Amino acid sequence: MLNIIKAAFILINKLNQFASKRVDILGAPYVAFGVFGTINYPICYFMWNNVNPQQYESFTLRLIAGFLCLVLAFKNHWPQKLRAYLPLYWYITVLYTLPFFGAYMLLKNHASQSWLMNDVVGFFLLGLIVDWLSFAILFLTGVILGWLFFYLTADSFIYIASTDISLALYLSHPLILNTSDNNTRIFI
Repeated sequence: MLNIIKAAFILINKLNQFASKRVDILGAPYVAFGVFGTINYPICYFMWNNVNPQQYESFTLRLIAGFLCLVLAFKNHWPQKLRAYLPLYWYITVLYTLPFFGAYMLLKNHASQSWLMNDVVGFFLLGLIVDWLSFAILFLTGVILGWLFFYLTADSFIYIASTDISLALYLSHPLILNTSDNNTRIFI
């Protein structure tokens, strides 16, 4: 048991070192994203329920996203010891709020047009706030975890029409990589 805990701490430190290196290169909009998510996630719950009802909505998942963002928004008030882990917390928050949440909600809503559009916006936002390597890792990890969570909690298998997938690919095609210098970002 002690070896597992020790291994977990080593893994957390390695992940934090990776996140710190990536954030040092490009920076991270901690407070802006934190404020955006704190407001956006809870408010959109009421929008999706009242203005444009969806097949599935989760206030709990949105509260988790809003809380993660709220903690990020108040990063300047963190205890000094915890600030060393801010880059890792940033990556965890972005992972949960963009690719994981988007993929899970897309699947729970049977790939509805609204959630396809929402995911494309999240895809672009992720590309704007992290570098290309972080984008690839966070996007793939988040989508896989979102699918896995859906698979573990779903009542039945869903069918996604090929036209919906074509629309998602068409909407996301303007995404290009700008690799002209060390400050590589993904641009729209």
